[in-house]
Amino acid sequence: MHRSWKLATVALGPRCIAKIFVVLVVWGLACPSWAQFVVQPMKLELTLRAGSVNRQYEGAELILENNDRTQTQYVKLHVVDLTQGENGAWLPIEPNDLEQLDEEQAIRILQGSCRGWITPVRGVDQPVIIRPLGRERIPVNVIVPAGVRGFYCAGVVAALQPRQGVEGVEVVYQFIVPVLIRIEGSTAYPQVQLTDVGLELRPGSEDVPTSTFVTLGVENNGKTYSHIVPKAQLLVYVGDALRVVVRDVEFRPAEYDIIPGARFVLKTDIGRALPAGRYVVRGGLFVDGRRVRGVDKEIAFAGDPAVKRLATDAAVAVSPATIVLDAKPGGMKTSVIEIRNGSPEPIAVRAHVLTPAEMASKTWGGRRGDDLSCAQWVEVSPSEFALAGYGTRNVRLICRAPATGMEYRGYYADLDLYASYADGSNAGKTKALICLVNQAAKSNVSVLSPQPLRFEQSGQASKYIVTARFTNVGDEHVNPRGEIQLVAPDRTVVKTGRMTSEAMDRFMLPFENRDFSGELDLTYMKDGYYILRVLLRDVGTGSQRNDLADAVKYVQVYLDQGRRVMEEVPENTFKQEASRVQKTVKWGG
Repeated sequence: MHRSWKLATVALGPRCIAKIFVVLVVWGLACPSWAQFVVQPMKLELTLRAGSVNRQYEGAELILENNDRTQTQYVKLHVVDLTQGENGAWLPIEPNDLEQLDEEQAIRILQGSCRGWITPVRGVDQPVIIRPLGRERIPVNVIVPAGVRGFYCAGVVAALQPRQGVEGVEVVYQFIVPVLIRIEGSTAYPQVQLTDVGLELRPGSEDVPTSTFVTLGVENNGKTYSHIVPKAQLLVYVGDALRVVVRDVEFRPAEYDIIPGARFVLKTDIGRALPAGRYVVRGGLFVDGRRVRGVDKEIAFAGDPAVKRLATDAAVAVSPATIVLDAKPGGMKTSVIEIRNGSPEPIAVRAHVLTPAEMASKTWGGRRGDDLSCAQWVEVSPSEFALAGYGTRNVRLICRAPATGMEYRGYYADLDLYASYADGSNAGKTKALICLVNQAAKSNVSVLSPQPLRFEQSGQASKYIVTARFTNVGDEHVNPRGEIQLVAPDRTVVKTGRMTSEAMDRFMLPFENRDFSGELDLTYMKDGYYILRVLLRDVGTGSQRNDLADAVKYVQVYLDQGRRVMEEVPENTFKQEASRVQKTVKWGG
């Protein structure tokens, strides 16, 4: 997810200025209060070599846009330290703010800071002048010290200067663009871990009923910038037996990025109050597509004294869980699905059809994720119904495709089924995926790797964790599987490894990012130069496998103090070795 933050400064008179910090999560969001000024990109992600000097580097620039038709904007830039709050939000740290932090927190921020490496070419001493409907490109120089490893971050703040001669309250917006720098060739071991789980009572009010938070503590004690997906399940003791209360706790957002030194306390509302009892929270965590050790914790929870009955998730199942429909513009398709109540108590079910979260509000190449939604075309009949204990019911899905405007191959929707008990208490949620394949459009499968693949020592001798991120930039779903390959200069695949992701059981939708991770054991590898390759294949619904995309790095493997070491090497070094064995390798160039 991309994040962009604005810091609002309120000027009360010519000499009285108070700062109000406002944090916004943005993806293609239009807001009239600040739409006249735009800073792009929302973050700068760079992979650079230690000791390198990047002056006016093509990938390191800010674009300042003034969308006002009459007013000239004046913008000043400065660089700040950067950290993350407990909820994962970016927090800019001005130099004076460090003095207000405890020593341990300040040290963690400074150890991972690259503030001193970054200099905007313009706008530091004198403001950048942006004419009405104008645009200015500001290169950012980056000088990386020698000997550094891992990951570093800072932020560039773009501050709109107050207009002169304006009466009354003046609001000044400051935008912060995170600058995230990975050091090329680093092999830092990821040390992101789940540290704690818990339950918290959320007091109610006149308008909001009492509810419960499930909490997860996450810490990054390493030097990697990692992508995490939290998972949790809530159970309760009934006598000596455990009974499921919430089968899959839903976090919002569903995924986060975490920088070195950050400590999160992620909270999510389970939508119900709990009575006093002995509960168990089972926490899980995926880090860069790889599951790490979970945490189970028994909690004597006081709960809400007013609640006497425990509302647990009914085991509602939908079959099939993925509905694929072939359609043409102007046509109608129907499908029947079965809904089953796995609990002994009767429940009421409400159906809602929504744009999948993986696509909603995202953009790529001039397309919006909402353009590939078929939620508005799908009718559920009936949309509300009752299920007796252990009962089943057939439900009809009716999809009416529009006669015009269907230019894409795939259209998608989530079918969310909300269950409740007779007293109105929450009985959980389940979902199915609706895939509409437009037979009048050509297939457009396109997956790419937007970032260089990474490898880190696993903590065991001669073993490495290999991670790659892929993005589905086409307009139809795929069913991907990842494989690690070590390829010799003569193109022989000499070693393979299996990869996992946090979403192996479902399709990868358009606009979706997905991390794949696996372990590569080099114990018995020969010294030499190789291509480290991550290959993504579409397994479809059968045994046929079609290559989708790959990500590569050139590496050298050698023996050092009894263990195999893998280090990145320049492409030219590898090609010289390939030439020596009378082969030319053209991958990844």
